[in-house]
Amino acid sequence: MAKKSKRATDAITVLKDDHKKVKALLASLEKTTERSADRRTKLLQQIEAEVNVHASIEEEIFYPAYREAVKKKDDVELYQEALEEHHVVDLVMPELKASDPAGEVFGAKATVLKELIEHHAEEEEKEMFKKARAAMDKAELLDLGSRLLERKKQLKADHKKVRGLLAALEKTTERSADRRTKLLQQIEDEINVHSTIEEEIFYPAFRDAVKKKDDRVLYQEALEEHHVVDLVMPEVKASDPGSEVFAAKAKVLKELIEHHADEEEKEMFKSARKVLDKDELRDLGSRMQQRKKQLKAAGSPRLGQEASAS
Repeated sequence: MAKKSKRATDAITVLKDDHKKVKALLASLEKTTERSADRRTKLLQQIEAEVNVHASIEEEIFYPAYREAVKKKDDVELYQEALEEHHVVDLVMPELKASDPAGEVFGAKATVLKELIEHHAEEEEKEMFKKARAAMDKAELLDLGSRLLERKKQLKADHKKVRGLLAALEKTTERSADRRTKLLQQIEDEINVHSTIEEEIFYPAFRDAVKKKDDRVLYQEALEEHHVVDLVMPEVKASDPGSEVFAAKAKVLKELIEHHADEEEKEMFKSARKVLDKDELRDLGSRMQQRKKQLKAAGSPRLGQEASAS
């Protein structure tokens, strides 16, 4: 007898599980005090990462499917409201990140963020998701759930891996020179592959699809940020891993990469979802995964280095 499809692949369940996870993180953040600045910073990073991925899969996959399925004006308005609520969170998050985690202002801004996200999640679960179940059949919701999980995995993979390696490098001390060297090599390898597939496949598709000047500027800025990392990386590698200078340069590298990743996730990827349809995005994802395998098999050379290496 064939096994029934797991409910975990249902789109509504996937999104509700995300809501539950973010709510728990927000509750933990609310319980912190001004004395636990490090914990506040760590929790906020986790919240931002979860929210970015969740918003991305909703805007790229679930919202368009919902928009196409519903017919009533009130249901379409829920779609527009959801997008606007994502936008408001995008405005509040940087302000919270810029505030002192040991100050009272941080606590106040964190409460506002929590209220915004919880209101959005509650509205989706009580209204939008119910409308989606009424407008879409079980097979459609299962298919969407599968796509949401797959896209979630893709979004978390590269940036999350590099962020994890950078965080591990930042925790090292001057006594762990060998570990520093090994971690830096891993970071360089990951960045080389990631930058190459973006510059070969994703960036050209984005540039050709966008029409607005601001979006074209995002493309140029992304290329320039890759270039800056290419300039800084050799300096970190050339410094003594047992010195304070290494730590300082590694911190600058971490800040550069994290800023670049944040900007891509919050701006460039959102613009891409507006100008590229789901089939185009799926095709790009497939091509990027294939190219990633090729580059890793070749030892992760940077764009343009394969020919010279052969």
